[in-house]
Amino acid sequence: MPLPRIPGHPPASLSFALPILFRSRVTHPSLCPRCATPTPSCSTSRPIIPLLSTPSPSGNVESPPQSAPLGPATSLFIIDAFGLIYRAYYALSATTMSSFHMFDTRAVYGFTMVLAKFLHRHAPTSPVVVVFEGQRLHEQKDFRTALYPDYKAHRGKTPTAIIHAVPWVKAICKALGLTILEIDSFEADDAIGSLTRQASSNRIKSIIVSNDKDFRQLLDRDLVSILRFGARDSYEYITEQSFRDDFSDLHPRQYVDVLTLIGDKADGLKGVSGIGVRTAPKLIAHYGSLEALLDAVREYFRLCEEDTSGKKAPKAGLVFPELPFITLRFAKALKESEQHALLVKRLITIREDLHLSELEGMNFHRKPIDKRETLLLMRKLEFTNKGLINRLLDSANGISEVQLESHVAAPPGAVHRSTQLPSGAIKEEADAERVISSSSHNRPISSLESKPPFMTDIIVLPTAQQIEMFVSEVSDRVAIVPILSRSKKERELIGCAVGANPGEAYVFHITPDHPLPDSLMAILTNPHVEKHGWFLKDLYKGIIQEYHVKIQGKLFDMRIAAELLHAGEKVTDSKLASLYMRDGIFDSLIPDTHHRITTPHSDSGAALLCGTALQFSAKLEKTLCATNLDTILHCAELPLIPVLGDMEITGVPVDVASLLEYEKFVRSRVEEIESAVQELVLPFLGSAKIFRASSRDDVACLLFETWKINTKMSRTKAGKYSVSKQVLSAIAKDGRLEEHMRNFASLMLEHREASKILNTYTASLISAVLPDGRIRCTFNQEAASTGRLSTAKPNLQSLPIRSALGRKIRGMVKAPEGFSILCADYSQIEMRIMASLCSDKNLCCVLSSGEDIHRYVASTVFNVSEEEVTEVQRKKAKEVNYGIWYGISAYGLGQQLQIPTRDAQELISQFHIEFPLVKDLTQELVEKAKRDGYAETILGRRLSLPLLIHGGPQERKAAARVAVNMPIQGTQADMMKVAMVRIAERLQSGNAASKLILQIHDELVVQVENSELDDVVKVVEEEMIMALPLNGMEVVVNTGVGPSWLHAAAR
Repeated sequence: MPLPRIPGHPPASLSFALPILFRSRVTHPSLCPRCATPTPSCSTSRPIIPLLSTPSPSGNVESPPQSAPLGPATSLFIIDAFGLIYRAYYALSATTMSSFHMFDTRAVYGFTMVLAKFLHRHAPTSPVVVVFEGQRLHEQKDFRTALYPDYKAHRGKTPTAIIHAVPWVKAICKALGLTILEIDSFEADDAIGSLTRQASSNRIKSIIVSNDKDFRQLLDRDLVSILRFGARDSYEYITEQSFRDDFSDLHPRQYVDVLTLIGDKADGLKGVSGIGVRTAPKLIAHYGSLEALLDAVREYFRLCEEDTSGKKAPKAGLVFPELPFITLRFAKALKESEQHALLVKRLITIREDLHLSELEGMNFHRKPIDKRETLLLMRKLEFTNKGLINRLLDSANGISEVQLESHVAAPPGAVHRSTQLPSGAIKEEADAERVISSSSHNRPISSLESKPPFMTDIIVLPTAQQIEMFVSEVSDRVAIVPILSRSKKERELIGCAVGANPGEAYVFHITPDHPLPDSLMAILTNPHVEKHGWFLKDLYKGIIQEYHVKIQGKLFDMRIAAELLHAGEKVTDSKLASLYMRDGIFDSLIPDTHHRITTPHSDSGAALLCGTALQFSAKLEKTLCATNLDTILHCAELPLIPVLGDMEITGVPVDVASLLEYEKFVRSRVEEIESAVQELVLPFLGSAKIFRASSRDDVACLLFETWKINTKMSRTKAGKYSVSKQVLSAIAKDGRLEEHMRNFASLMLEHREASKILNTYTASLISAVLPDGRIRCTFNQEAASTGRLSTAKPNLQSLPIRSALGRKIRGMVKAPEGFSILCADYSQIEMRIMASLCSDKNLCCVLSSGEDIHRYVASTVFNVSEEEVTEVQRKKAKEVNYGIWYGISAYGLGQQLQIPTRDAQELISQFHIEFPLVKDLTQELVEKAKRDGYAETILGRRLSLPLLIHGGPQERKAAARVAVNMPIQGTQADMMKVAMVRIAERLQSGNAASKLILQIHDELVVQVENSELDDVVKVVEEEMIMALPLNGMEVVVNTGVGPSWLHAAAR
């Protein structure tokens, strides 16, 4: 099927047929003697459009290296606007680049910074054209998409911040006296290509300012060059000669053919299979063009038929001297991809034939800079960088101009378009245009028209009259968002934004001289006024620390409610905005690496979140009620916010002296182990004499190359030797190996444990201790999909407890004088929840009798009495008990217990024989999750499991394990949260000095005043037991009291 013809383009068979021999520049007689391209496509064969006036050379312009002196040609700088905007957008951090216009300004700021430096260094007076992508009108496709629908289809949606940035960038360019060019329905590349062609026809030197590699095809002696941006404000000029030096003397026009063979991932264009960056230039350098190469391929197959007489297939390595570089593999690939390659070449080729009115008659002279407008734009955008502003204002008033033939010259600095953009064609850009056109820059922020449509009032530092008006409008709820300092160690409350109605925000700053007004404090402490907003735990803590009072009333936090509603769906905050508010409204507060709204540090960020809070929370509440998630929200999640805030303020008491002594002990133990290891391995090192115990490569080399140990688990999936804990444990227990090998493996296991404790735990704990001797970690309420709490900075939940050395860390958590540590944990709670859900009589009976369930199961599966069960057998039974409802496979259990898969399967079978209804429960939970699309806890918490139906085989298996695990583990998490809320309420109502300080999985740690010990133990036990009664199963809580966490947990 012949390819469709592009209007104005030569046929594919005539496109750049360049028979240039490799390493020898032999020009075909029919080619243009100037540029070695076919005469029809050469600029010298096109009619030259005469200039109305010949301009004089421009002033001090840093020019690229020249291979020969030029005639009187004027330099025209052409900037690829979108290339520079995208570069700026992804180079700068979003969290620090936002303004009261409620959009991410980093793209505008980065563009302006680079533009200012560029104009100062390279084009102080020269004419500059800034080229933008043309608008797509009425769903009209550009010619490339019409030819190939998958063209750039892999690219995501243009970030909203970039759409908003475009009108601002145009306004800045106009204020600086630069010319703006965009041609509707055409890419900027085509506009630039056509502009350089017509400039060259008029002997005007064009310098393309862009990092896009596609522009290399436009290089033309000294008439067209490229200026690329490098690192640290460096620049690089690319000329035709430098291109030839880099590409084995290829002509720039042949770069299209090279790209066609290689493919262009940036545009979603595949190349020819098997031809890469090394082979493609060789083929094009020898054969001249893609078309000539395809002719050579056809000749190759003709010679193959002659060579084999058509009786058998040609050999794979068959090469003909007259057709160098073409092998059978390349030939087949090129033959199969011929039509696609020709299409790709058309798509990659930049159009140079757009002879439209936009190009003819354009006056590209530099208009004097409008300093007033530039200052106003900087003020509106909140760009306060004095260096940037001075550099912009110091720009010279350009006098050079370049004009192409036309009867009517366009006004300087105007936006040129072939078709007028219809009103409302692009909503976001039109909104931004209205922001720029506003001339109300000297009015208060509260009256700016530049606010988004959903914002009505933003008042910074309101007056007493405005505060009174705000207070009078407060009913049963207010929106409130904190403003926190940028300090990484201490998130200090420095202000807040509040609002009584959707779309409004009153911004208050907190300083020693300007505290929050009493009327606002009265609202915060009013238990009948709900507080809706973001980061309410930080607000709660900040108010306590600053004013020593607690916020009263329900706290409705958007993040917690949204995470509860969309658990398991991986919904970003941008997606939440599009679901409940408006697409893109939160983009300025979301760094690309997190996909989460970050804590606001500026007035604008807090005002934006505050102005949308009441609308957002109303929609969330309605959806939560419709999905029956309001119970868990109001019973556990929202009341837990102040509880966790109080726990973070209280902190965990640490004996710093003991912790430092412990670190010293562990460090000496690491050194002792390393000395023992060095002594053990020294006879086997040979000439090396150096062995690094911390090096996995050294350990693997000794075990598997020097000692030739052969185990089935000795290699990773990548083929490297594995020295994991599992492998070392197997070697340490393998009686067939020599003693020194087993001892070495045991020493390495101990070394790893001690090193991890030293480097991961003690170091982080010591650095986290504050001057008052406490560690204040952060409790994350929404991090785990099952509802469990997690801790960070530092992560106290990951402290090791399985070894004696690791457990000693808990001994560093010591109560201050007059207090004790109470440790309360649910006994076998997950097994009890499972028994309650499945109603297995045997399992319920064992758990209710108070027997050790793991010892009982061990005696059953190993057919011994409970008194004869060994610790090893009990450990294996425990792995079975907890592995069953995690959906563990026989292979996985075998790997954990280091036993054959057959024996592991026997353990699982024995468990199901003893407790038959457990297997029925796991199947029922999976089927229910398939029907509903989610797993659910007893209190109604949900976890979406789309992969259970739509995922691949491995994904479905993993989702099935989650479907069994989540109802059990999630119910335990719900039970603990309800208990924490009720315990905190009772302690606070009784004015107790005892406080919750830590929660880890099924364990709760309390700092108890000794005089309150009996009462607090009773309260904790009662509330933990009654938090969530289980059907047919008793909930058991074990408590222990001691001077430290270690002593309390051991009792």
